[in-house]
Amino acid sequence: MYKNLSKKYKLIAEKRPFVGNQYAKYTDDQTFIVLSAPHMSFESTLEYISKEFDKKVKEMSTQEKEQKNNKELNSL
Repeated sequence: MYKNLSKKYKLIAEKRPFVGNQYAKYTDDQTFIVLSAPHMSFESTLEYISKEFDKKVKEMSTQEKEQKNNKELNSL
């Protein structure tokens, strides 16, 4: 699967040790494609994530962290 994805998409990150969890991240103009395979598993995961969705998730995560920090500061 790695070779086929590499032919179609641009590889932007990878971690492919001989032993251990393997991971590869690809992109095209609008999507991130993430291939992951846990060590000693017969299953792998392939995720297609739009760049817009990824951006929204990161924004929400940042907002949640800021709210948590503000809440902790206010409780002191």
